[in-house]
Amino acid sequence: MIQLRPYQLDAVRAVDKAFFQGESAVCLQIPTGGGKTIVAAEIVRRLSSRRVLYVVPSREIFTQTEAKLRAVGITPTLLDAGAKPGMRGVRCLLAMSQTLAKRLRYGFFRSWSPDLIIIDEAHRLLDQHAAVLREFSCRTIALTATPVRLDGRSLGAMWPTLIPGPQVLDLVESRSLVPTRTLSIPLADLRKVRRKRGDFDAASLGAAFEESRAADLSALLWKQYGENRKTVAFTPSRAVSATLCDALNTLGIPAEHVDATTRAEDRENALARLVTGEIQVLVNCGLFIEGLDIPSIDCVLVCTSTLSLTKWLQMCGRGMRPSPGKRDLLVIDHGLCAARLGLPDADRDWFWGGRPVTG
Repeated sequence: MIQLRPYQLDAVRAVDKAFFQGESAVCLQIPTGGGKTIVAAEIVRRLSSRRVLYVVPSREIFTQTEAKLRAVGITPTLLDAGAKPGMRGVRCLLAMSQTLAKRLRYGFFRSWSPDLIIIDEAHRLLDQHAAVLREFSCRTIALTATPVRLDGRSLGAMWPTLIPGPQVLDLVESRSLVPTRTLSIPLADLRKVRRKRGDFDAASLGAAFEESRAADLSALLWKQYGENRKTVAFTPSRAVSATLCDALNTLGIPAEHVDATTRAEDRENALARLVTGEIQVLVNCGLFIEGLDIPSIDCVLVCTSTLSLTKWLQMCGRGMRPSPGKRDLLVIDHGLCAARLGLPDADRDWFWGGRPVTG
């Protein structure tokens, strides 16, 4: 069994209280690395006689959630691409969001309905979530570290009751997360980068970093400030990612590049080499914003930029988990993210869009 931390038990009790008081749709916010999946698994465990539909957006989170559910004694029935499980007697159905959306259209759930729906990373795929909630009339919990969206759509329309968790610095004080140091060294001129759907346009952003030779400079700066730290690096394009990887290797630093076109098996092998220390830096484009769970990562290299608070905090959150011998997390910010969106460990008011709290 997993031993819950005091703030995680507080979150379970807060959800119980909200439902007892008649609320039916709640949004539970817990910072990245704070263990929101563990909290959700405990909620499922306590509902021993109820049917639960647990929805996740990605393969990585699907695998991690299955493991956490099993750790509290729950054997979930799995619904992902190609799977057609029998639903008779199903107590907990763990479903990929995209697969679930398809099955809803084909009447897969005529003989089974949940008593509770839990939706992880609820700030994503809102239209799919809305379709699920229209299909089933039951209580629902949204899980997220960042209950905000760039397009301005409010999660409150579907989950009107927000339960904010502890602040990042509270979790640092209790040693549930590690302290974070942020080093801001902008490397690209972002003034002419186009915007699309509220964030920087990917092609325009990539061009700005390529034109500034940011990748070569970033490799030198990482060697100066981050050497010997286990690092995941984020980039705006495959070209910048590959260039940064080559520049690190030229400096004698073992690094690998992966992106969305990399085979799943090759990605897993690269992650394994990062864990064992065969490589020091794993450089990526379009991956690992969510779902990467390697607690020994102690440096996040942001050789990109974003206008999204969610994306910024998720990137930094890849390195906030504690690990034996780990003192802190170093965030190297080349995209002015901290200046624009606030430090990753800033106190935030989630009732007001996650804006930093000062004073």
